[in-house]
Amino acid sequence: MSPKGKREFAFRDSNVWTFVNGALMVASVWVGYGELSPKRLGETNAEAILCILLIVLLPMLLVGWVHFSRRRYRRPAWNRSPFCWRDPFQALFLSSRYLFAMFVGGLLRLHESGLRGFWVAAAFGSMALGLLIGEQIVYRVYPDRFRNTEGKAGCNAREEKSNV
Repeated sequence: MSPKGKREFAFRDSNVWTFVNGALMVASVWVGYGELSPKRLGETNAEAILCILLIVLLPMLLVGWVHFSRRRYRRPAWNRSPFCWRDPFQALFLSSRYLFAMFVGGLLRLHESGLRGFWVAAAFGSMALGLLIGEQIVYRVYPDRFRNTEGKAGCNAREEKSNV
């Protein structure tokens, strides 16, 4: 509440971001569809090894990040901005969902793109899956490093230090 008794609008944690993030999901489907056009696939070379590496290395990256940092993070939510540098898991949370939407968009155009298109769509799906797996591992192994999204607004909130 402001000193005058009026309630302040916290733009960083508002339902506006729910709408924006939903619109970005729809746009990501369109981007994934566009990326699999035969014209754009001319010089791409995504294959099974890349997909496997993405599924294995992205969770390891997230686990290492949380293990070696001593910070506490806010748990991601749909109603917050992904553009806050002090809230990195918010951006990763939404990135994994946007990559999944690109994967779905790529699947919609798979019939036109052949084997190369299949591997590009699989790379989108592998990135999304790797980030989703990493998120779930981190939330289960380090639950004390994440706090609920309630409380102070995203980028305006001071980060809490953990004594871990």
